[in-house]
Amino acid sequence: MSLDRAFTPIDGTAYVDKLVYHFGVSPSIFEGTVFIQPNKRYIYLVAKEALAWTVTDPMTVGLPFLRVGMQAPKPTTAAACWLVPHARQNVMEVTEAQALRFLRRQAFTSTDEQAASCTGGYVLVRQGPLPLGLGHYRIETGVVESYTPKHVARSMGGTP
Repeated sequence: MSLDRAFTPIDGTAYVDKLVYHFGVSPSIFEGTVFIQPNKRYIYLVAKEALAWTVTDPMTVGLPFLRVGMQAPKPTTAAACWLVPHARQNVMEVTEAQALRFLRRQAFTSTDEQAASCTGGYVLVRQGPLPLGLGHYRIETGVVESYTPKHVARSMGGTP
């Protein structure tokens, strides 16, 4: 069975528009991709050409991209890492000490310089060219809460 019969593409225009607006990414990064929603919780990003592949009993396909069913769709850690090099706003460069706290799922306080492109809410976190994941920036306090997956935090010595 081809993947396009197993997973029907959905209209991702509204999701792309929100990502373009919030993170300042170019819509062109989504060219050649489609969104699928194999379950009620997640939307996946898939290369269009992959839909023509013949696969027996596919369990899933593509990059887990957005968690839906929340007030605002939340990018997955994989999506955040994919978006980091393309983002022009709501992306924060962190120090080594902040990166370690972030990867341990611990909050940290950002500087005004670090938060210059941030408007509050979801923020993509990186250290140099390395994407670290998704956080939540509280504009009132400058605090960034880490959304690092718990299993990653445990492996980094954190206590989620």
